[in-house]
Amino acid sequence: MQISRKVKIPDGLKNFKLERWSELPDFGIYKDQLVTIIKENLKPIYLDDEDFISPSMINNYVKLNRIKPPVKKKYFKEQIAVAMIITGLKQVLTLDDISSGISLATKIYSHEQAYNIFCELFENNIKQVFMSELDDIYLSKIADDGTNLSINMITLSLCMKIYTQLIIKEGGIGGINE
Repeated sequence: MQISRKVKIPDGLKNFKLERWSELPDFGIYKDQLVTIIKENLKPIYLDDEDFISPSMINNYVKLNRIKPPVKKKYFKEQIAVAMIITGLKQVLTLDDISSGISLATKIYSHEQAYNIFCELFENNIKQVFMSELDDIYLSKIADDGTNLSINMITLSLCMKIYTQLIIKEGGIGGINE
């Protein structure tokens, strides 16, 4: 008997790609549209959970000062990006830790740069964890001075948690093949 170390990787994770800053709407959007954008981007990492983001959650993030309040009920790029990061990372970090991380990243980078780095590292970590692809592009994005290291490590942590959930969902690390 041989134990298989493979789990069935959903297509959404195989082809996982977050919208970059330039792909986010250049105009204000309403809360329902914000929720739709987040769901479209992050559904693959939530597997079977359909309720990972809702309008009331957005309201709570605003009330807790994690997302800037809407302007005339509309959310713009910075708010969309922050909401996307919070929704992705809330599986592994507290809101306080996520907010602190965003604040730290935006002291080093512009909001656009920080968000795009998050997206790129998250996608690369998805590849590394789920497709065992570690390439030079991935390694070159970790700055020698460690500024990207925390973003890298937290996105890797999230990928590991998702992988663990898949293993549990599959009932172990794979079937027993004869």
